[in-house]
Amino acid sequence: MTDLKNEGRRQKSAQPATSATPAPPATLSRPESKIVPPTPEPPLVDFSQVNHISPSDLAIAGGGRGGSKLSINIVFSQDNGKRVKLSQALFEALGSPNEVQIVANGNHLVIGSRLPNANNSFSFNKNGGTIIYSSGLAKWIIDTFSLDFTEGRVSRSYDRVQIDKQNVAGEDYTYAVINMVD
Repeated sequence: MTDLKNEGRRQKSAQPATSATPAPPATLSRPESKIVPPTPEPPLVDFSQVNHISPSDLAIAGGGRGGSKLSINIVFSQDNGKRVKLSQALFEALGSPNEVQIVANGNHLVIGSRLPNANNSFSFNKNGGTIIYSSGLAKWIIDTFSLDFTEGRVSRSYDRVQIDKQNVAGEDYTYAVINMVD
């Protein structure tokens, strides 16, 4: 042990002394940083766990205009009919489709022009409208989410909407997820 310590001292003292300028500081090399891609967020909807609408229970028709924010309106009235209306902004966010597919996922209604594993299709009214005239669909939404249409209430609107895109088996699906809980 002693020999190694003395050897180190001898090497330091054996170096020639420099006279005028001190040596430049040694540059520290940083280890190469690796670019780590961000962890993708999980999709908003697990399409293997959705509650599907039975097409045989529904009458399909469609159309209308809408508001400036992302929202959906369910009308269930003896006098004014039964329908589901998307706001113009929501309709456009979905790509202004001619028809949509609709499923339930927990407390959320999911709407998209194409949804994986969905077995239904609802047409909008003619001329680029945003209304689906379907008493069966309106009733299914009311029953599925236990919406309160008592005491003369004929309409309910929901505007807690998120738009998401998911790639399933190489195909992109854009869809809206609407929180249906008050």
